[in-house]
Amino acid sequence: MKETAKIFNASPTQPMEPPRALFPGRTVLYVPEVARHLQITRQHVVHLIEEGSLAAINVHAGAATRNCWRIPVEAFRAFLKSRGG
Repeated sequence: MKETAKIFNASPTQPMEPPRALFPGRTVLYVPEVARHLQITRQHVVHLIEEGSLAAINVHAGAATRNCWRIPVEAFRAFLKSRGG
């Protein structure tokens, strides 16, 4: 619980807010937002996406080689739950 509280900047005695409460009205998140909330680098978030641990949508159209990821709020919630959050 301490680690989870750290992610959301809450005290261990306060209930943890679900991701939707952290992002009201939002359906998808950007990689930097997820990195900031998990206190990891953006590259680490991309690695989690590429290894299949964190579901995401590549919204970059065309044949370009650069990916442009969006993480559904529900996928972020599922990721946190799978990590004990």
